[in-house]
Amino acid sequence: MASVQLTDVHKAYGATQVVKGVSLSIASGELVALLGPSGCGKTTTLRMVAGLERVDRGVICIDGQEVDGPKGSTPPERRGLGMVFQSYAVWPNRTVAQNVAYPLTLQRVARSEVERRVAEGLSWVRLSALGDRLPQQLSGGQLQRVAIARALVANPKVLLLDEPLSNLDAALREELRGEIAALRARLGTTMIFVTHDQGEALALADRVAVMSRGVIEQVGRPDVVYREPATPYVASFVGGANQLDGVVEGGCFVCAGVRFPLPAGSDSAEGPATLVVRPEDLHVGGDGPALPLSARLFLGSATEYRFLLGDRVLRAVGPPRDDATPSSRLPLRLGRIRLYPPAA
Repeated sequence: MASVQLTDVHKAYGATQVVKGVSLSIASGELVALLGPSGCGKTTTLRMVAGLERVDRGVICIDGQEVDGPKGSTPPERRGLGMVFQSYAVWPNRTVAQNVAYPLTLQRVARSEVERRVAEGLSWVRLSALGDRLPQQLSGGQLQRVAIARALVANPKVLLLDEPLSNLDAALREELRGEIAALRARLGTTMIFVTHDQGEALALADRVAVMSRGVIEQVGRPDVVYREPATPYVASFVGGANQLDGVVEGGCFVCAGVRFPLPAGSDSAEGPATLVVRPEDLHVGGDGPALPLSARLFLGSATEYRFLLGDRVLRAVGPPRDDATPSSRLPLRLGRIRLYPPAA
């Protein structure tokens, strides 16, 4: 296990700034998720940690040792890292066991030790019975397990995972997410996990770093990032919060001519503001304004209601209601909210 430190890291491709002053400390044994949409800089940041890209400015340290910065760059193979790619990257002409053994053969590990560690690695990912199979005989989930075992058998200081679940269907993603959590709990390996899926990030990570346009908007525990988003962007990306621009006036939030009474204890400073409320905190019923219902979606454990507010759609999640029919008008009450200064 090792710590990772990024200090004011920058990266550009031509005139396009991809990473803009990222600073992040990852403790030994911690799993940190880099979360954000495509093009936000998260994979480039991971590739710089791996040594597959050079930093333009800034410093990256692993276990206190500079591996990229003013003093030069340590080659990827000397950083003591393991990496799992989105595309599995297994050799089709090698068996499962041979794929997993590959990094050990590069290190010229004794054959008996290779066999022992490959067997151990396959047991970690529950593939012990499939060591003699070829990749084309495996499912997508099994192929990704092979890639994870291959990355772990070399006992890396840090395991880097670049969108490892995005090529899998929903059921396999759920299964492999649990496998990664169980492996992490058993091995205690430091991990950096890149994903655009907020469910993966919130479920797996000790801390989440939410990225946008090459910068980190917020770093924190999953529950803190979810319940106390630092910016409207974080609130909307993590959890799909409703976001409204309007005015705080007389204890209400006014948007598109509709007045929503603010809950007790809200910061009710008068003037323009951006209001963020998560769907589960927008309650159907009470003494709030009535809005037209545009859709009702059954989610199993709850029902999602969609309301029209001018040209916006508000989403509320709650128990089923018999009076929720298309085009009916139902009252909405604000629960837990956050108010931000208006966007520049």
